[in-house]
Amino acid sequence: MKTHRIVKESDVIYLAGLIDGVGSFEVNVGPHENYATGFRFEPMIRIQLKESDTAVLGLLDEYCEGVGVNYSIQDRSNTTSLRFVVQDPDHICRFIGPISPYLIRKYSDAEVLCDKIAPKVKDGKHRTKQGIYELMEYVEQLRAGSGRNPKYDQAWFEEEWKGEISTE
Repeated sequence: MKTHRIVKESDVIYLAGLIDGVGSFEVNVGPHENYATGFRFEPMIRIQLKESDTAVLGLLDEYCEGVGVNYSIQDRSNTTSLRFVVQDPDHICRFIGPISPYLIRKYSDAEVLCDKIAPKVKDGKHRTKQGIYELMEYVEQLRAGSGRNPKYDQAWFEEEWKGEISTE
């Protein structure tokens, strides 16, 4: 069993501010032929950073090691920015847990992601058309106020899968 290091409260508070400012809790929903439903459903935490933010990247790395979270760093092509990404539902909630009491702007999104979406994804609900349809209610809560208007929402799936799912 891997032992986790103690993370300083001041670092946790700093990371909560970072997430409130430049982080996002989201779910990528889109067509993908490798899935039985024809759609992938991927919850994630994303934090956009500059390549030069080495101290912040170091703090994120230390925090993730301390709380036992796997993450990836994605280079943004043609930019000097990076994306810090956590995708596993267990790891998303493990990442959010210590930070959530200090979140202000993203507190309700953290609750939706950890209390509503992650448990259903862990149970495999996102692997069925009915499950995706039901989960989209929570995805739309995360999207509210983002200014984005994605094609795939609950109404789209209701129309696309009419007769295959229950909308009761």
